[in-house]
Amino acid sequence: MKKLVLIKIGGSLITDKTKPLTVRDDMMLTAALGIQQAVEKNPEHAFIVANGAGSFGHYLASQEEGSNPEDRIHAIHESVVLL
Repeated sequence: MKKLVLIKIGGSLITDKTKPLTVRDDMMLTAALGIQQAVEKNPEHAFIVANGAGSFGHYLASQEEGSNPEDRIHAIHESVVLL
């Protein structure tokens, strides 16, 4: 049975938290290349990759203007799926 490895990429690493809904393409590429190397060097492992929300979920979570909680949760979820 393969060993399971979780790699969690921080949202503040792959997004620009000073700009709402902004990806840092350079860091996404760096993270992807690092994951690729890990997978290639460790074929006996199974990998799960997760990411934080960064400027996607955190920005929308801080907005409180008139929306109900269910709408906000849905918007946050959709933004993180987009990321």
